[in-house]
Amino acid sequence: MRRVAFAMVLVLAGRAAAVTTIQWDSAEQHVGEAVVVEGRVLGIHCSPTACLLAFDPTFSRFTAVVQAKDFKTFPPDELNASFVGRKVRVQGTITLLEKKPEIVVEKPEDLRLVVTEQERAEEKAASQAEVLDRMEDMLDRIEDLTARLENAQARL
Repeated sequence: MRRVAFAMVLVLAGRAAAVTTIQWDSAEQHVGEAVVVEGRVLGIHCSPTACLLAFDPTFSRFTAVVQAKDFKTFPPDELNASFVGRKVRVQGTITLLEKKPEIVVEKPEDLRLVVTEQERAEEKAASQAEVLDRMEDMLDRIEDLTARLENAQARL
């Protein structure tokens, strides 16, 4: 039984590893393929039926599409705040709609930010600064508490 489960894990891992990453401007050459498309989101246009994340300022080339039924998972305001101007990876099967390639995003893991090493370093530094600030605050509280205890002890 373990061998069967292990074999299934290997097969699934092989399928996940087989997904090709392409740049957004070559998406039209990969219609019908399950791929990961990478590029910078230059704009978002939302209507009551869908939000289009454009990788081209004219919205006439590759777009990632979030259908209205998925607005609870991908609120339009958050899409705009999180993705415009940022480099992303969109995973899915490229389809054509009115001669334009697109991927319909359905799950959160299908749309991810590409985090650079510099962004990781900045995030780590900010995180460390926050920890140091908290520790400093705790030390101030301990010093204050120690002073209070000394005063209380002196009064006794």
